Amino acid sequence: GNNDADAVYFLQWARRHFDAARIAHLEDHLRAWGGNSSGLGVANIAPTGTVHPDTYWSDYTVGNVKQTPFTRLWTGDDAMLATLRQRPRPLKGRCGACAFKEVCGGNTRIRALQITGDPWAEDPACYLSNAEIGLEGGGLPEADRLTVTPFRGKRHDPQHRFF
Repeated sequence: GNNDADAVYFLQWARRHFDAARIAHLEDHLRAWGGNSSGLGVANIAPTGTVHPDTYWSDYTVGNVKQTPFTRLWTGDDAMLATLRQRPRPLKGRCGACAFKEVCGGNTRIRALQITGDPWAEDPACYLSNAEIGLEGGGLPEADRLTVTPFRGKRHDPQHRFF
């Protein structure tokens, strides 16, 4: 999926349904998985040959496989790839203070970049409350969360046929 906060939600659901040993095992695996894998376990090669950290990072190009072999691009010294691969990532805001950043990896960094201009800002699509991410009492007020207004484009015309 495209919301790595789901792993934190799943872990919290499991805590209500399973014993401590199973929870410890699950949490170990989720932390080892590390959440969002843009630039690490996921890449995008566009039809033009441009390489991006994942399918949503079309505005950031690592290089072009028509000029440079993919392995050299992917294992080279690209600064964005290097930072995406850091664990923990240099996250800010709620994501930086979250008790589960090793589980979700800071969620989707391109979403933070597109909304705020900063790839390390909080991901506005994290639907978990401050209490659910361990910020209750010492974290950021809920009122300070980044808010997003959904785009409401044209409504679908029911007369339009796709097939």
